Amino acid sequence: MKKILILIGMAFFIANESKAQNNQIDSLTFSTEKGLLIFEGYLNGVKTDFAFDTGAGVGVLNNTIIPNAKIEIKGTRKINDSQKKTAKLDNAKIANLKIGSYNFPDLTSVVADMPFLYCNKTYLLGGDIINLLNWMFDFQKNIVYFSKTPFAPQSNMRQMPFKIIGNRHFSNLVIQGTPLDSVLIDFGYAGNCTLDAEVKSTKQIIAKVSPDNIYQSKS
Repeated sequence: MKKILILIGMAFFIANESKAQNNQIDSLTFSTEKGLLIFEGYLNGVKTDFAFDTGAGVGVLNNTIIPNAKIEIKGTRKINDSQKKTAKLDNAKIANLKIGSYNFPDLTSVVADMPFLYCNKTYLLGGDIINLLNWMFDFQKNIVYFSKTPFAPQSNMRQMPFKIIGNRHFSNLVIQGTPLDSVLIDFGYAGNCTLDAEVKSTKQIIAKVSPDNIYQSKS
């Protein structure tokens, strides 16, 4: 009987310990001085700046980071970029990625020397890791909170439905009364909202907008 009680006690302790870890809320300071949300993380134990990017399906490394973090290159993969073009990139194996107290072992990111990442020696944190945690950003205090469990909604918050496709985040918008479906919500992009000029909904919006507020692009 005593052995049974001890086992039950141990199981209760383990269950509560696991629940406490799942409810843990970590926080880090972040910066927007470089145009993106950047906070501190670790790649294979090496402190690295992370850029938070909901528009990227996987993490992106650059060649300024790989030697210091002793990251191994293994094979290549084809990806479709935001311009619907196919690119062939190297695969990089990361033994451990750490944000706050959360560890993510055995990851695969891609290697691309994008000018911003290369010049700032920054790792692009993509949806493959972002989607494993819940996030809350305080832009007044420049603090990001993250947890395994969702944050309780507050009365002053507004809701925005979204869906995840290929680890990336999409929602619906209404511009000038015209509804747009599957709009990419991209925290890694600091420019203007971009629309496909050939789509019917875009033409409807352009007809209602002053030409001074429209910028033609080849993208």
